[in-house]
Amino acid sequence: MKAHPLTMLFLMTGILLPVIFSCSDLKQKTPAMPRTRIFTNDYLNPQRNPQTEESLKEKINEAGLFMHWDYLKKYLKSEVLIETKIEDESAIPVGKSRIGGLPDLPGNVEWFTDDTGKPLSFIAQFNMSDLQPYDKSGMLPASGILYFFYTSMQEAWGDDIHDRDMFRVYYYDGPEKDLDRRAPPSGMDAAFIYDACGLTFKASVCLPYLEKYYLMQKMTKEELKRYSEAVRNEMYAQSIKLLGYADGLEEMEVRCELIAQGKSAYHIPEGDDPAELAKQADGWTLLFQADSDERESGMMWGDGGRLYFWIKTEDLENKRFDRCWMILQSA
Repeated sequence: MKAHPLTMLFLMTGILLPVIFSCSDLKQKTPAMPRTRIFTNDYLNPQRNPQTEESLKEKINEAGLFMHWDYLKKYLKSEVLIETKIEDESAIPVGKSRIGGLPDLPGNVEWFTDDTGKPLSFIAQFNMSDLQPYDKSGMLPASGILYFFYTSMQEAWGDDIHDRDMFRVYYYDGPEKDLDRRAPPSGMDAAFIYDACGLTFKASVCLPYLEKYYLMQKMTKEELKRYSEAVRNEMYAQSIKLLGYADGLEEMEVRCELIAQGKSAYHIPEGDDPAELAKQADGWTLLFQADSDERESGMMWGDGGRLYFWIKTEDLENKRFDRCWMILQSA
């Protein structure tokens, strides 16, 4: 059996890639059907709990890994957890952070479409002033609004350069008085307009869930198993967030870098240096993770999966949000 190209990359660079791959490897080309609410509140996963440095240290100590804490805490990342609550959209002020509903766009910006002219679904908008008290990393802009759109029929999984027009991240840093709540384009199916949700933000920190190469350098196989058991439980809770580590089935940074270089997400060209590619991939950071949320917004990505919007750290620092990349993973 031939090894997956990314598996070979991680073996060559000393990085362990989990044997679970995203379903984009096996996806069919048939577009997803319009959303239908099929779950009850009892079925859905609980909300992700915010964590602190002290609570994570306690988990690591309980796992018998206290000798590694000073090393692990170097890899702590700040994140902003998001809780959603369906609301009457008319009661949400224009320009306020929101998931679902209709976007509040500046007058000179049209509703975003794919390359065929089909309207993208509006996913979220985040007013940076709402986030400032919770972004302990200081990585997000101090002002402005970030908008996220994604293809209504979920044709794009982020494994092909042609997926570029199937999503959009837009940044506006102008007067909020110039915003207006945009009506959906004519003919857009109401099934692709998600329910408006007000948001609650919580500051949190996280450690990587996957067995990163820098963890393998310090821990034995038995220690890695205990580490995984200590930190992975939160990964399976509902997790909508900005920044931090992606709660994913596999590492996505290498895929983002390959696509950015105009290459196949699953093929490393002959002559390329895998170690250099891995180093370049370290420059990608999670910007926004949109979990399936049938309880409130009605969003369902694949079969209970997540959308991940990625950006290079230098592009985030320079507010070049047009260079983001999106990946859909579904178990």
